[in-house]
Amino acid sequence: MREIYNDKLKQDLIDQFNYLDLFGFDIQQHVKLFFISQKDHIIQDTQKPEYLFYLVKGKTKLYEYMENGQVSLIDFFDPSSFIGEMELIDEHAAPLNVQAIEDCWCLAVQLHELKDSLLTDPVLLKNLLSYIAHKNMKNIRTSTRNQSYPLSKRLASFILVTEQNGK
Repeated sequence: MREIYNDKLKQDLIDQFNYLDLFGFDIQQHVKLFFISQKDHIIQDTQKPEYLFYLVKGKTKLYEYMENGQVSLIDFFDPSSFIGEMELIDEHAAPLNVQAIEDCWCLAVQLHELKDSLLTDPVLLKNLLSYIAHKNMKNIRTSTRNQSYPLSKRLASFILVTEQNGK
């Protein structure tokens, strides 16, 4: 993951995704742009995230290493997704792994620098609440489908979700 110092590209993405509207205070000077190469981590379970990320291009996966050595795939994130919101809201939340499954671009604000402002911003909190509610409903639907559908349909769905450039 590397920070990109291209003000025009950053501003284009801010405008395209109405990023500044997610906040109730002027965040413009604090916004950073990151490029994350495929297979790089945005967040790792070994350290708390430094940023509240907002995925604007690419696709990521959320997973956890289980005690038995297996990897549990939890979710996928597409553009217009927050990453690191749970760790912002709950300082005791154990971070999970978020990895790019294709090249990604994220807008981000640094957590330690703005944490108090972010946690008292009613506009951001409303947007995070809405985002978390939608994510929860998606996970409920996925869980229901996993219990109801045969393996062949679940496998087909998984293949469609993880495809990259038609492969």
